[in-house]
Amino acid sequence: MFRLVLILIGVLGLATSAAATIETTVSAIAQDQDKFHEVEVLVKGKATQVQLKTSRRGNPYTLFSLIDPATRAQVTVYSRGHQAVTESSEVIVQGIYYKVLHRAGYTFPNEIDAISIKSSK
Repeated sequence: MFRLVLILIGVLGLATSAAATIETTVSAIAQDQDKFHEVEVLVKGKATQVQLKTSRRGNPYTLFSLIDPATRAQVTVYSRGHQAVTESSEVIVQGIYYKVLHRAGYTFPNEIDAISIKSSK
């Protein structure tokens, strides 16, 4: 029985390590969208076109473009709730990247569904 428990712990450890967050850049994602599709990523960049919105159902959400200042590559970031992100702020975003995301009958290309957003300063 003890051996079975150890095997299960090992298998669960492998499963969680396979789903680890990949630290990358917006430019790397832009260059190889297929590689990062449906992968949890951690990226840093400059927030632009920040929009705090509310859905028709009354759910608040935040949208902004995350730009790599060195290459001008960009990705759209979506987050549930109104986030404390301001225009031109430097942020670190952790979330799931989608080359194409289908949500509520809409199609969203090149988007990170944010898990967390933090100031990089």
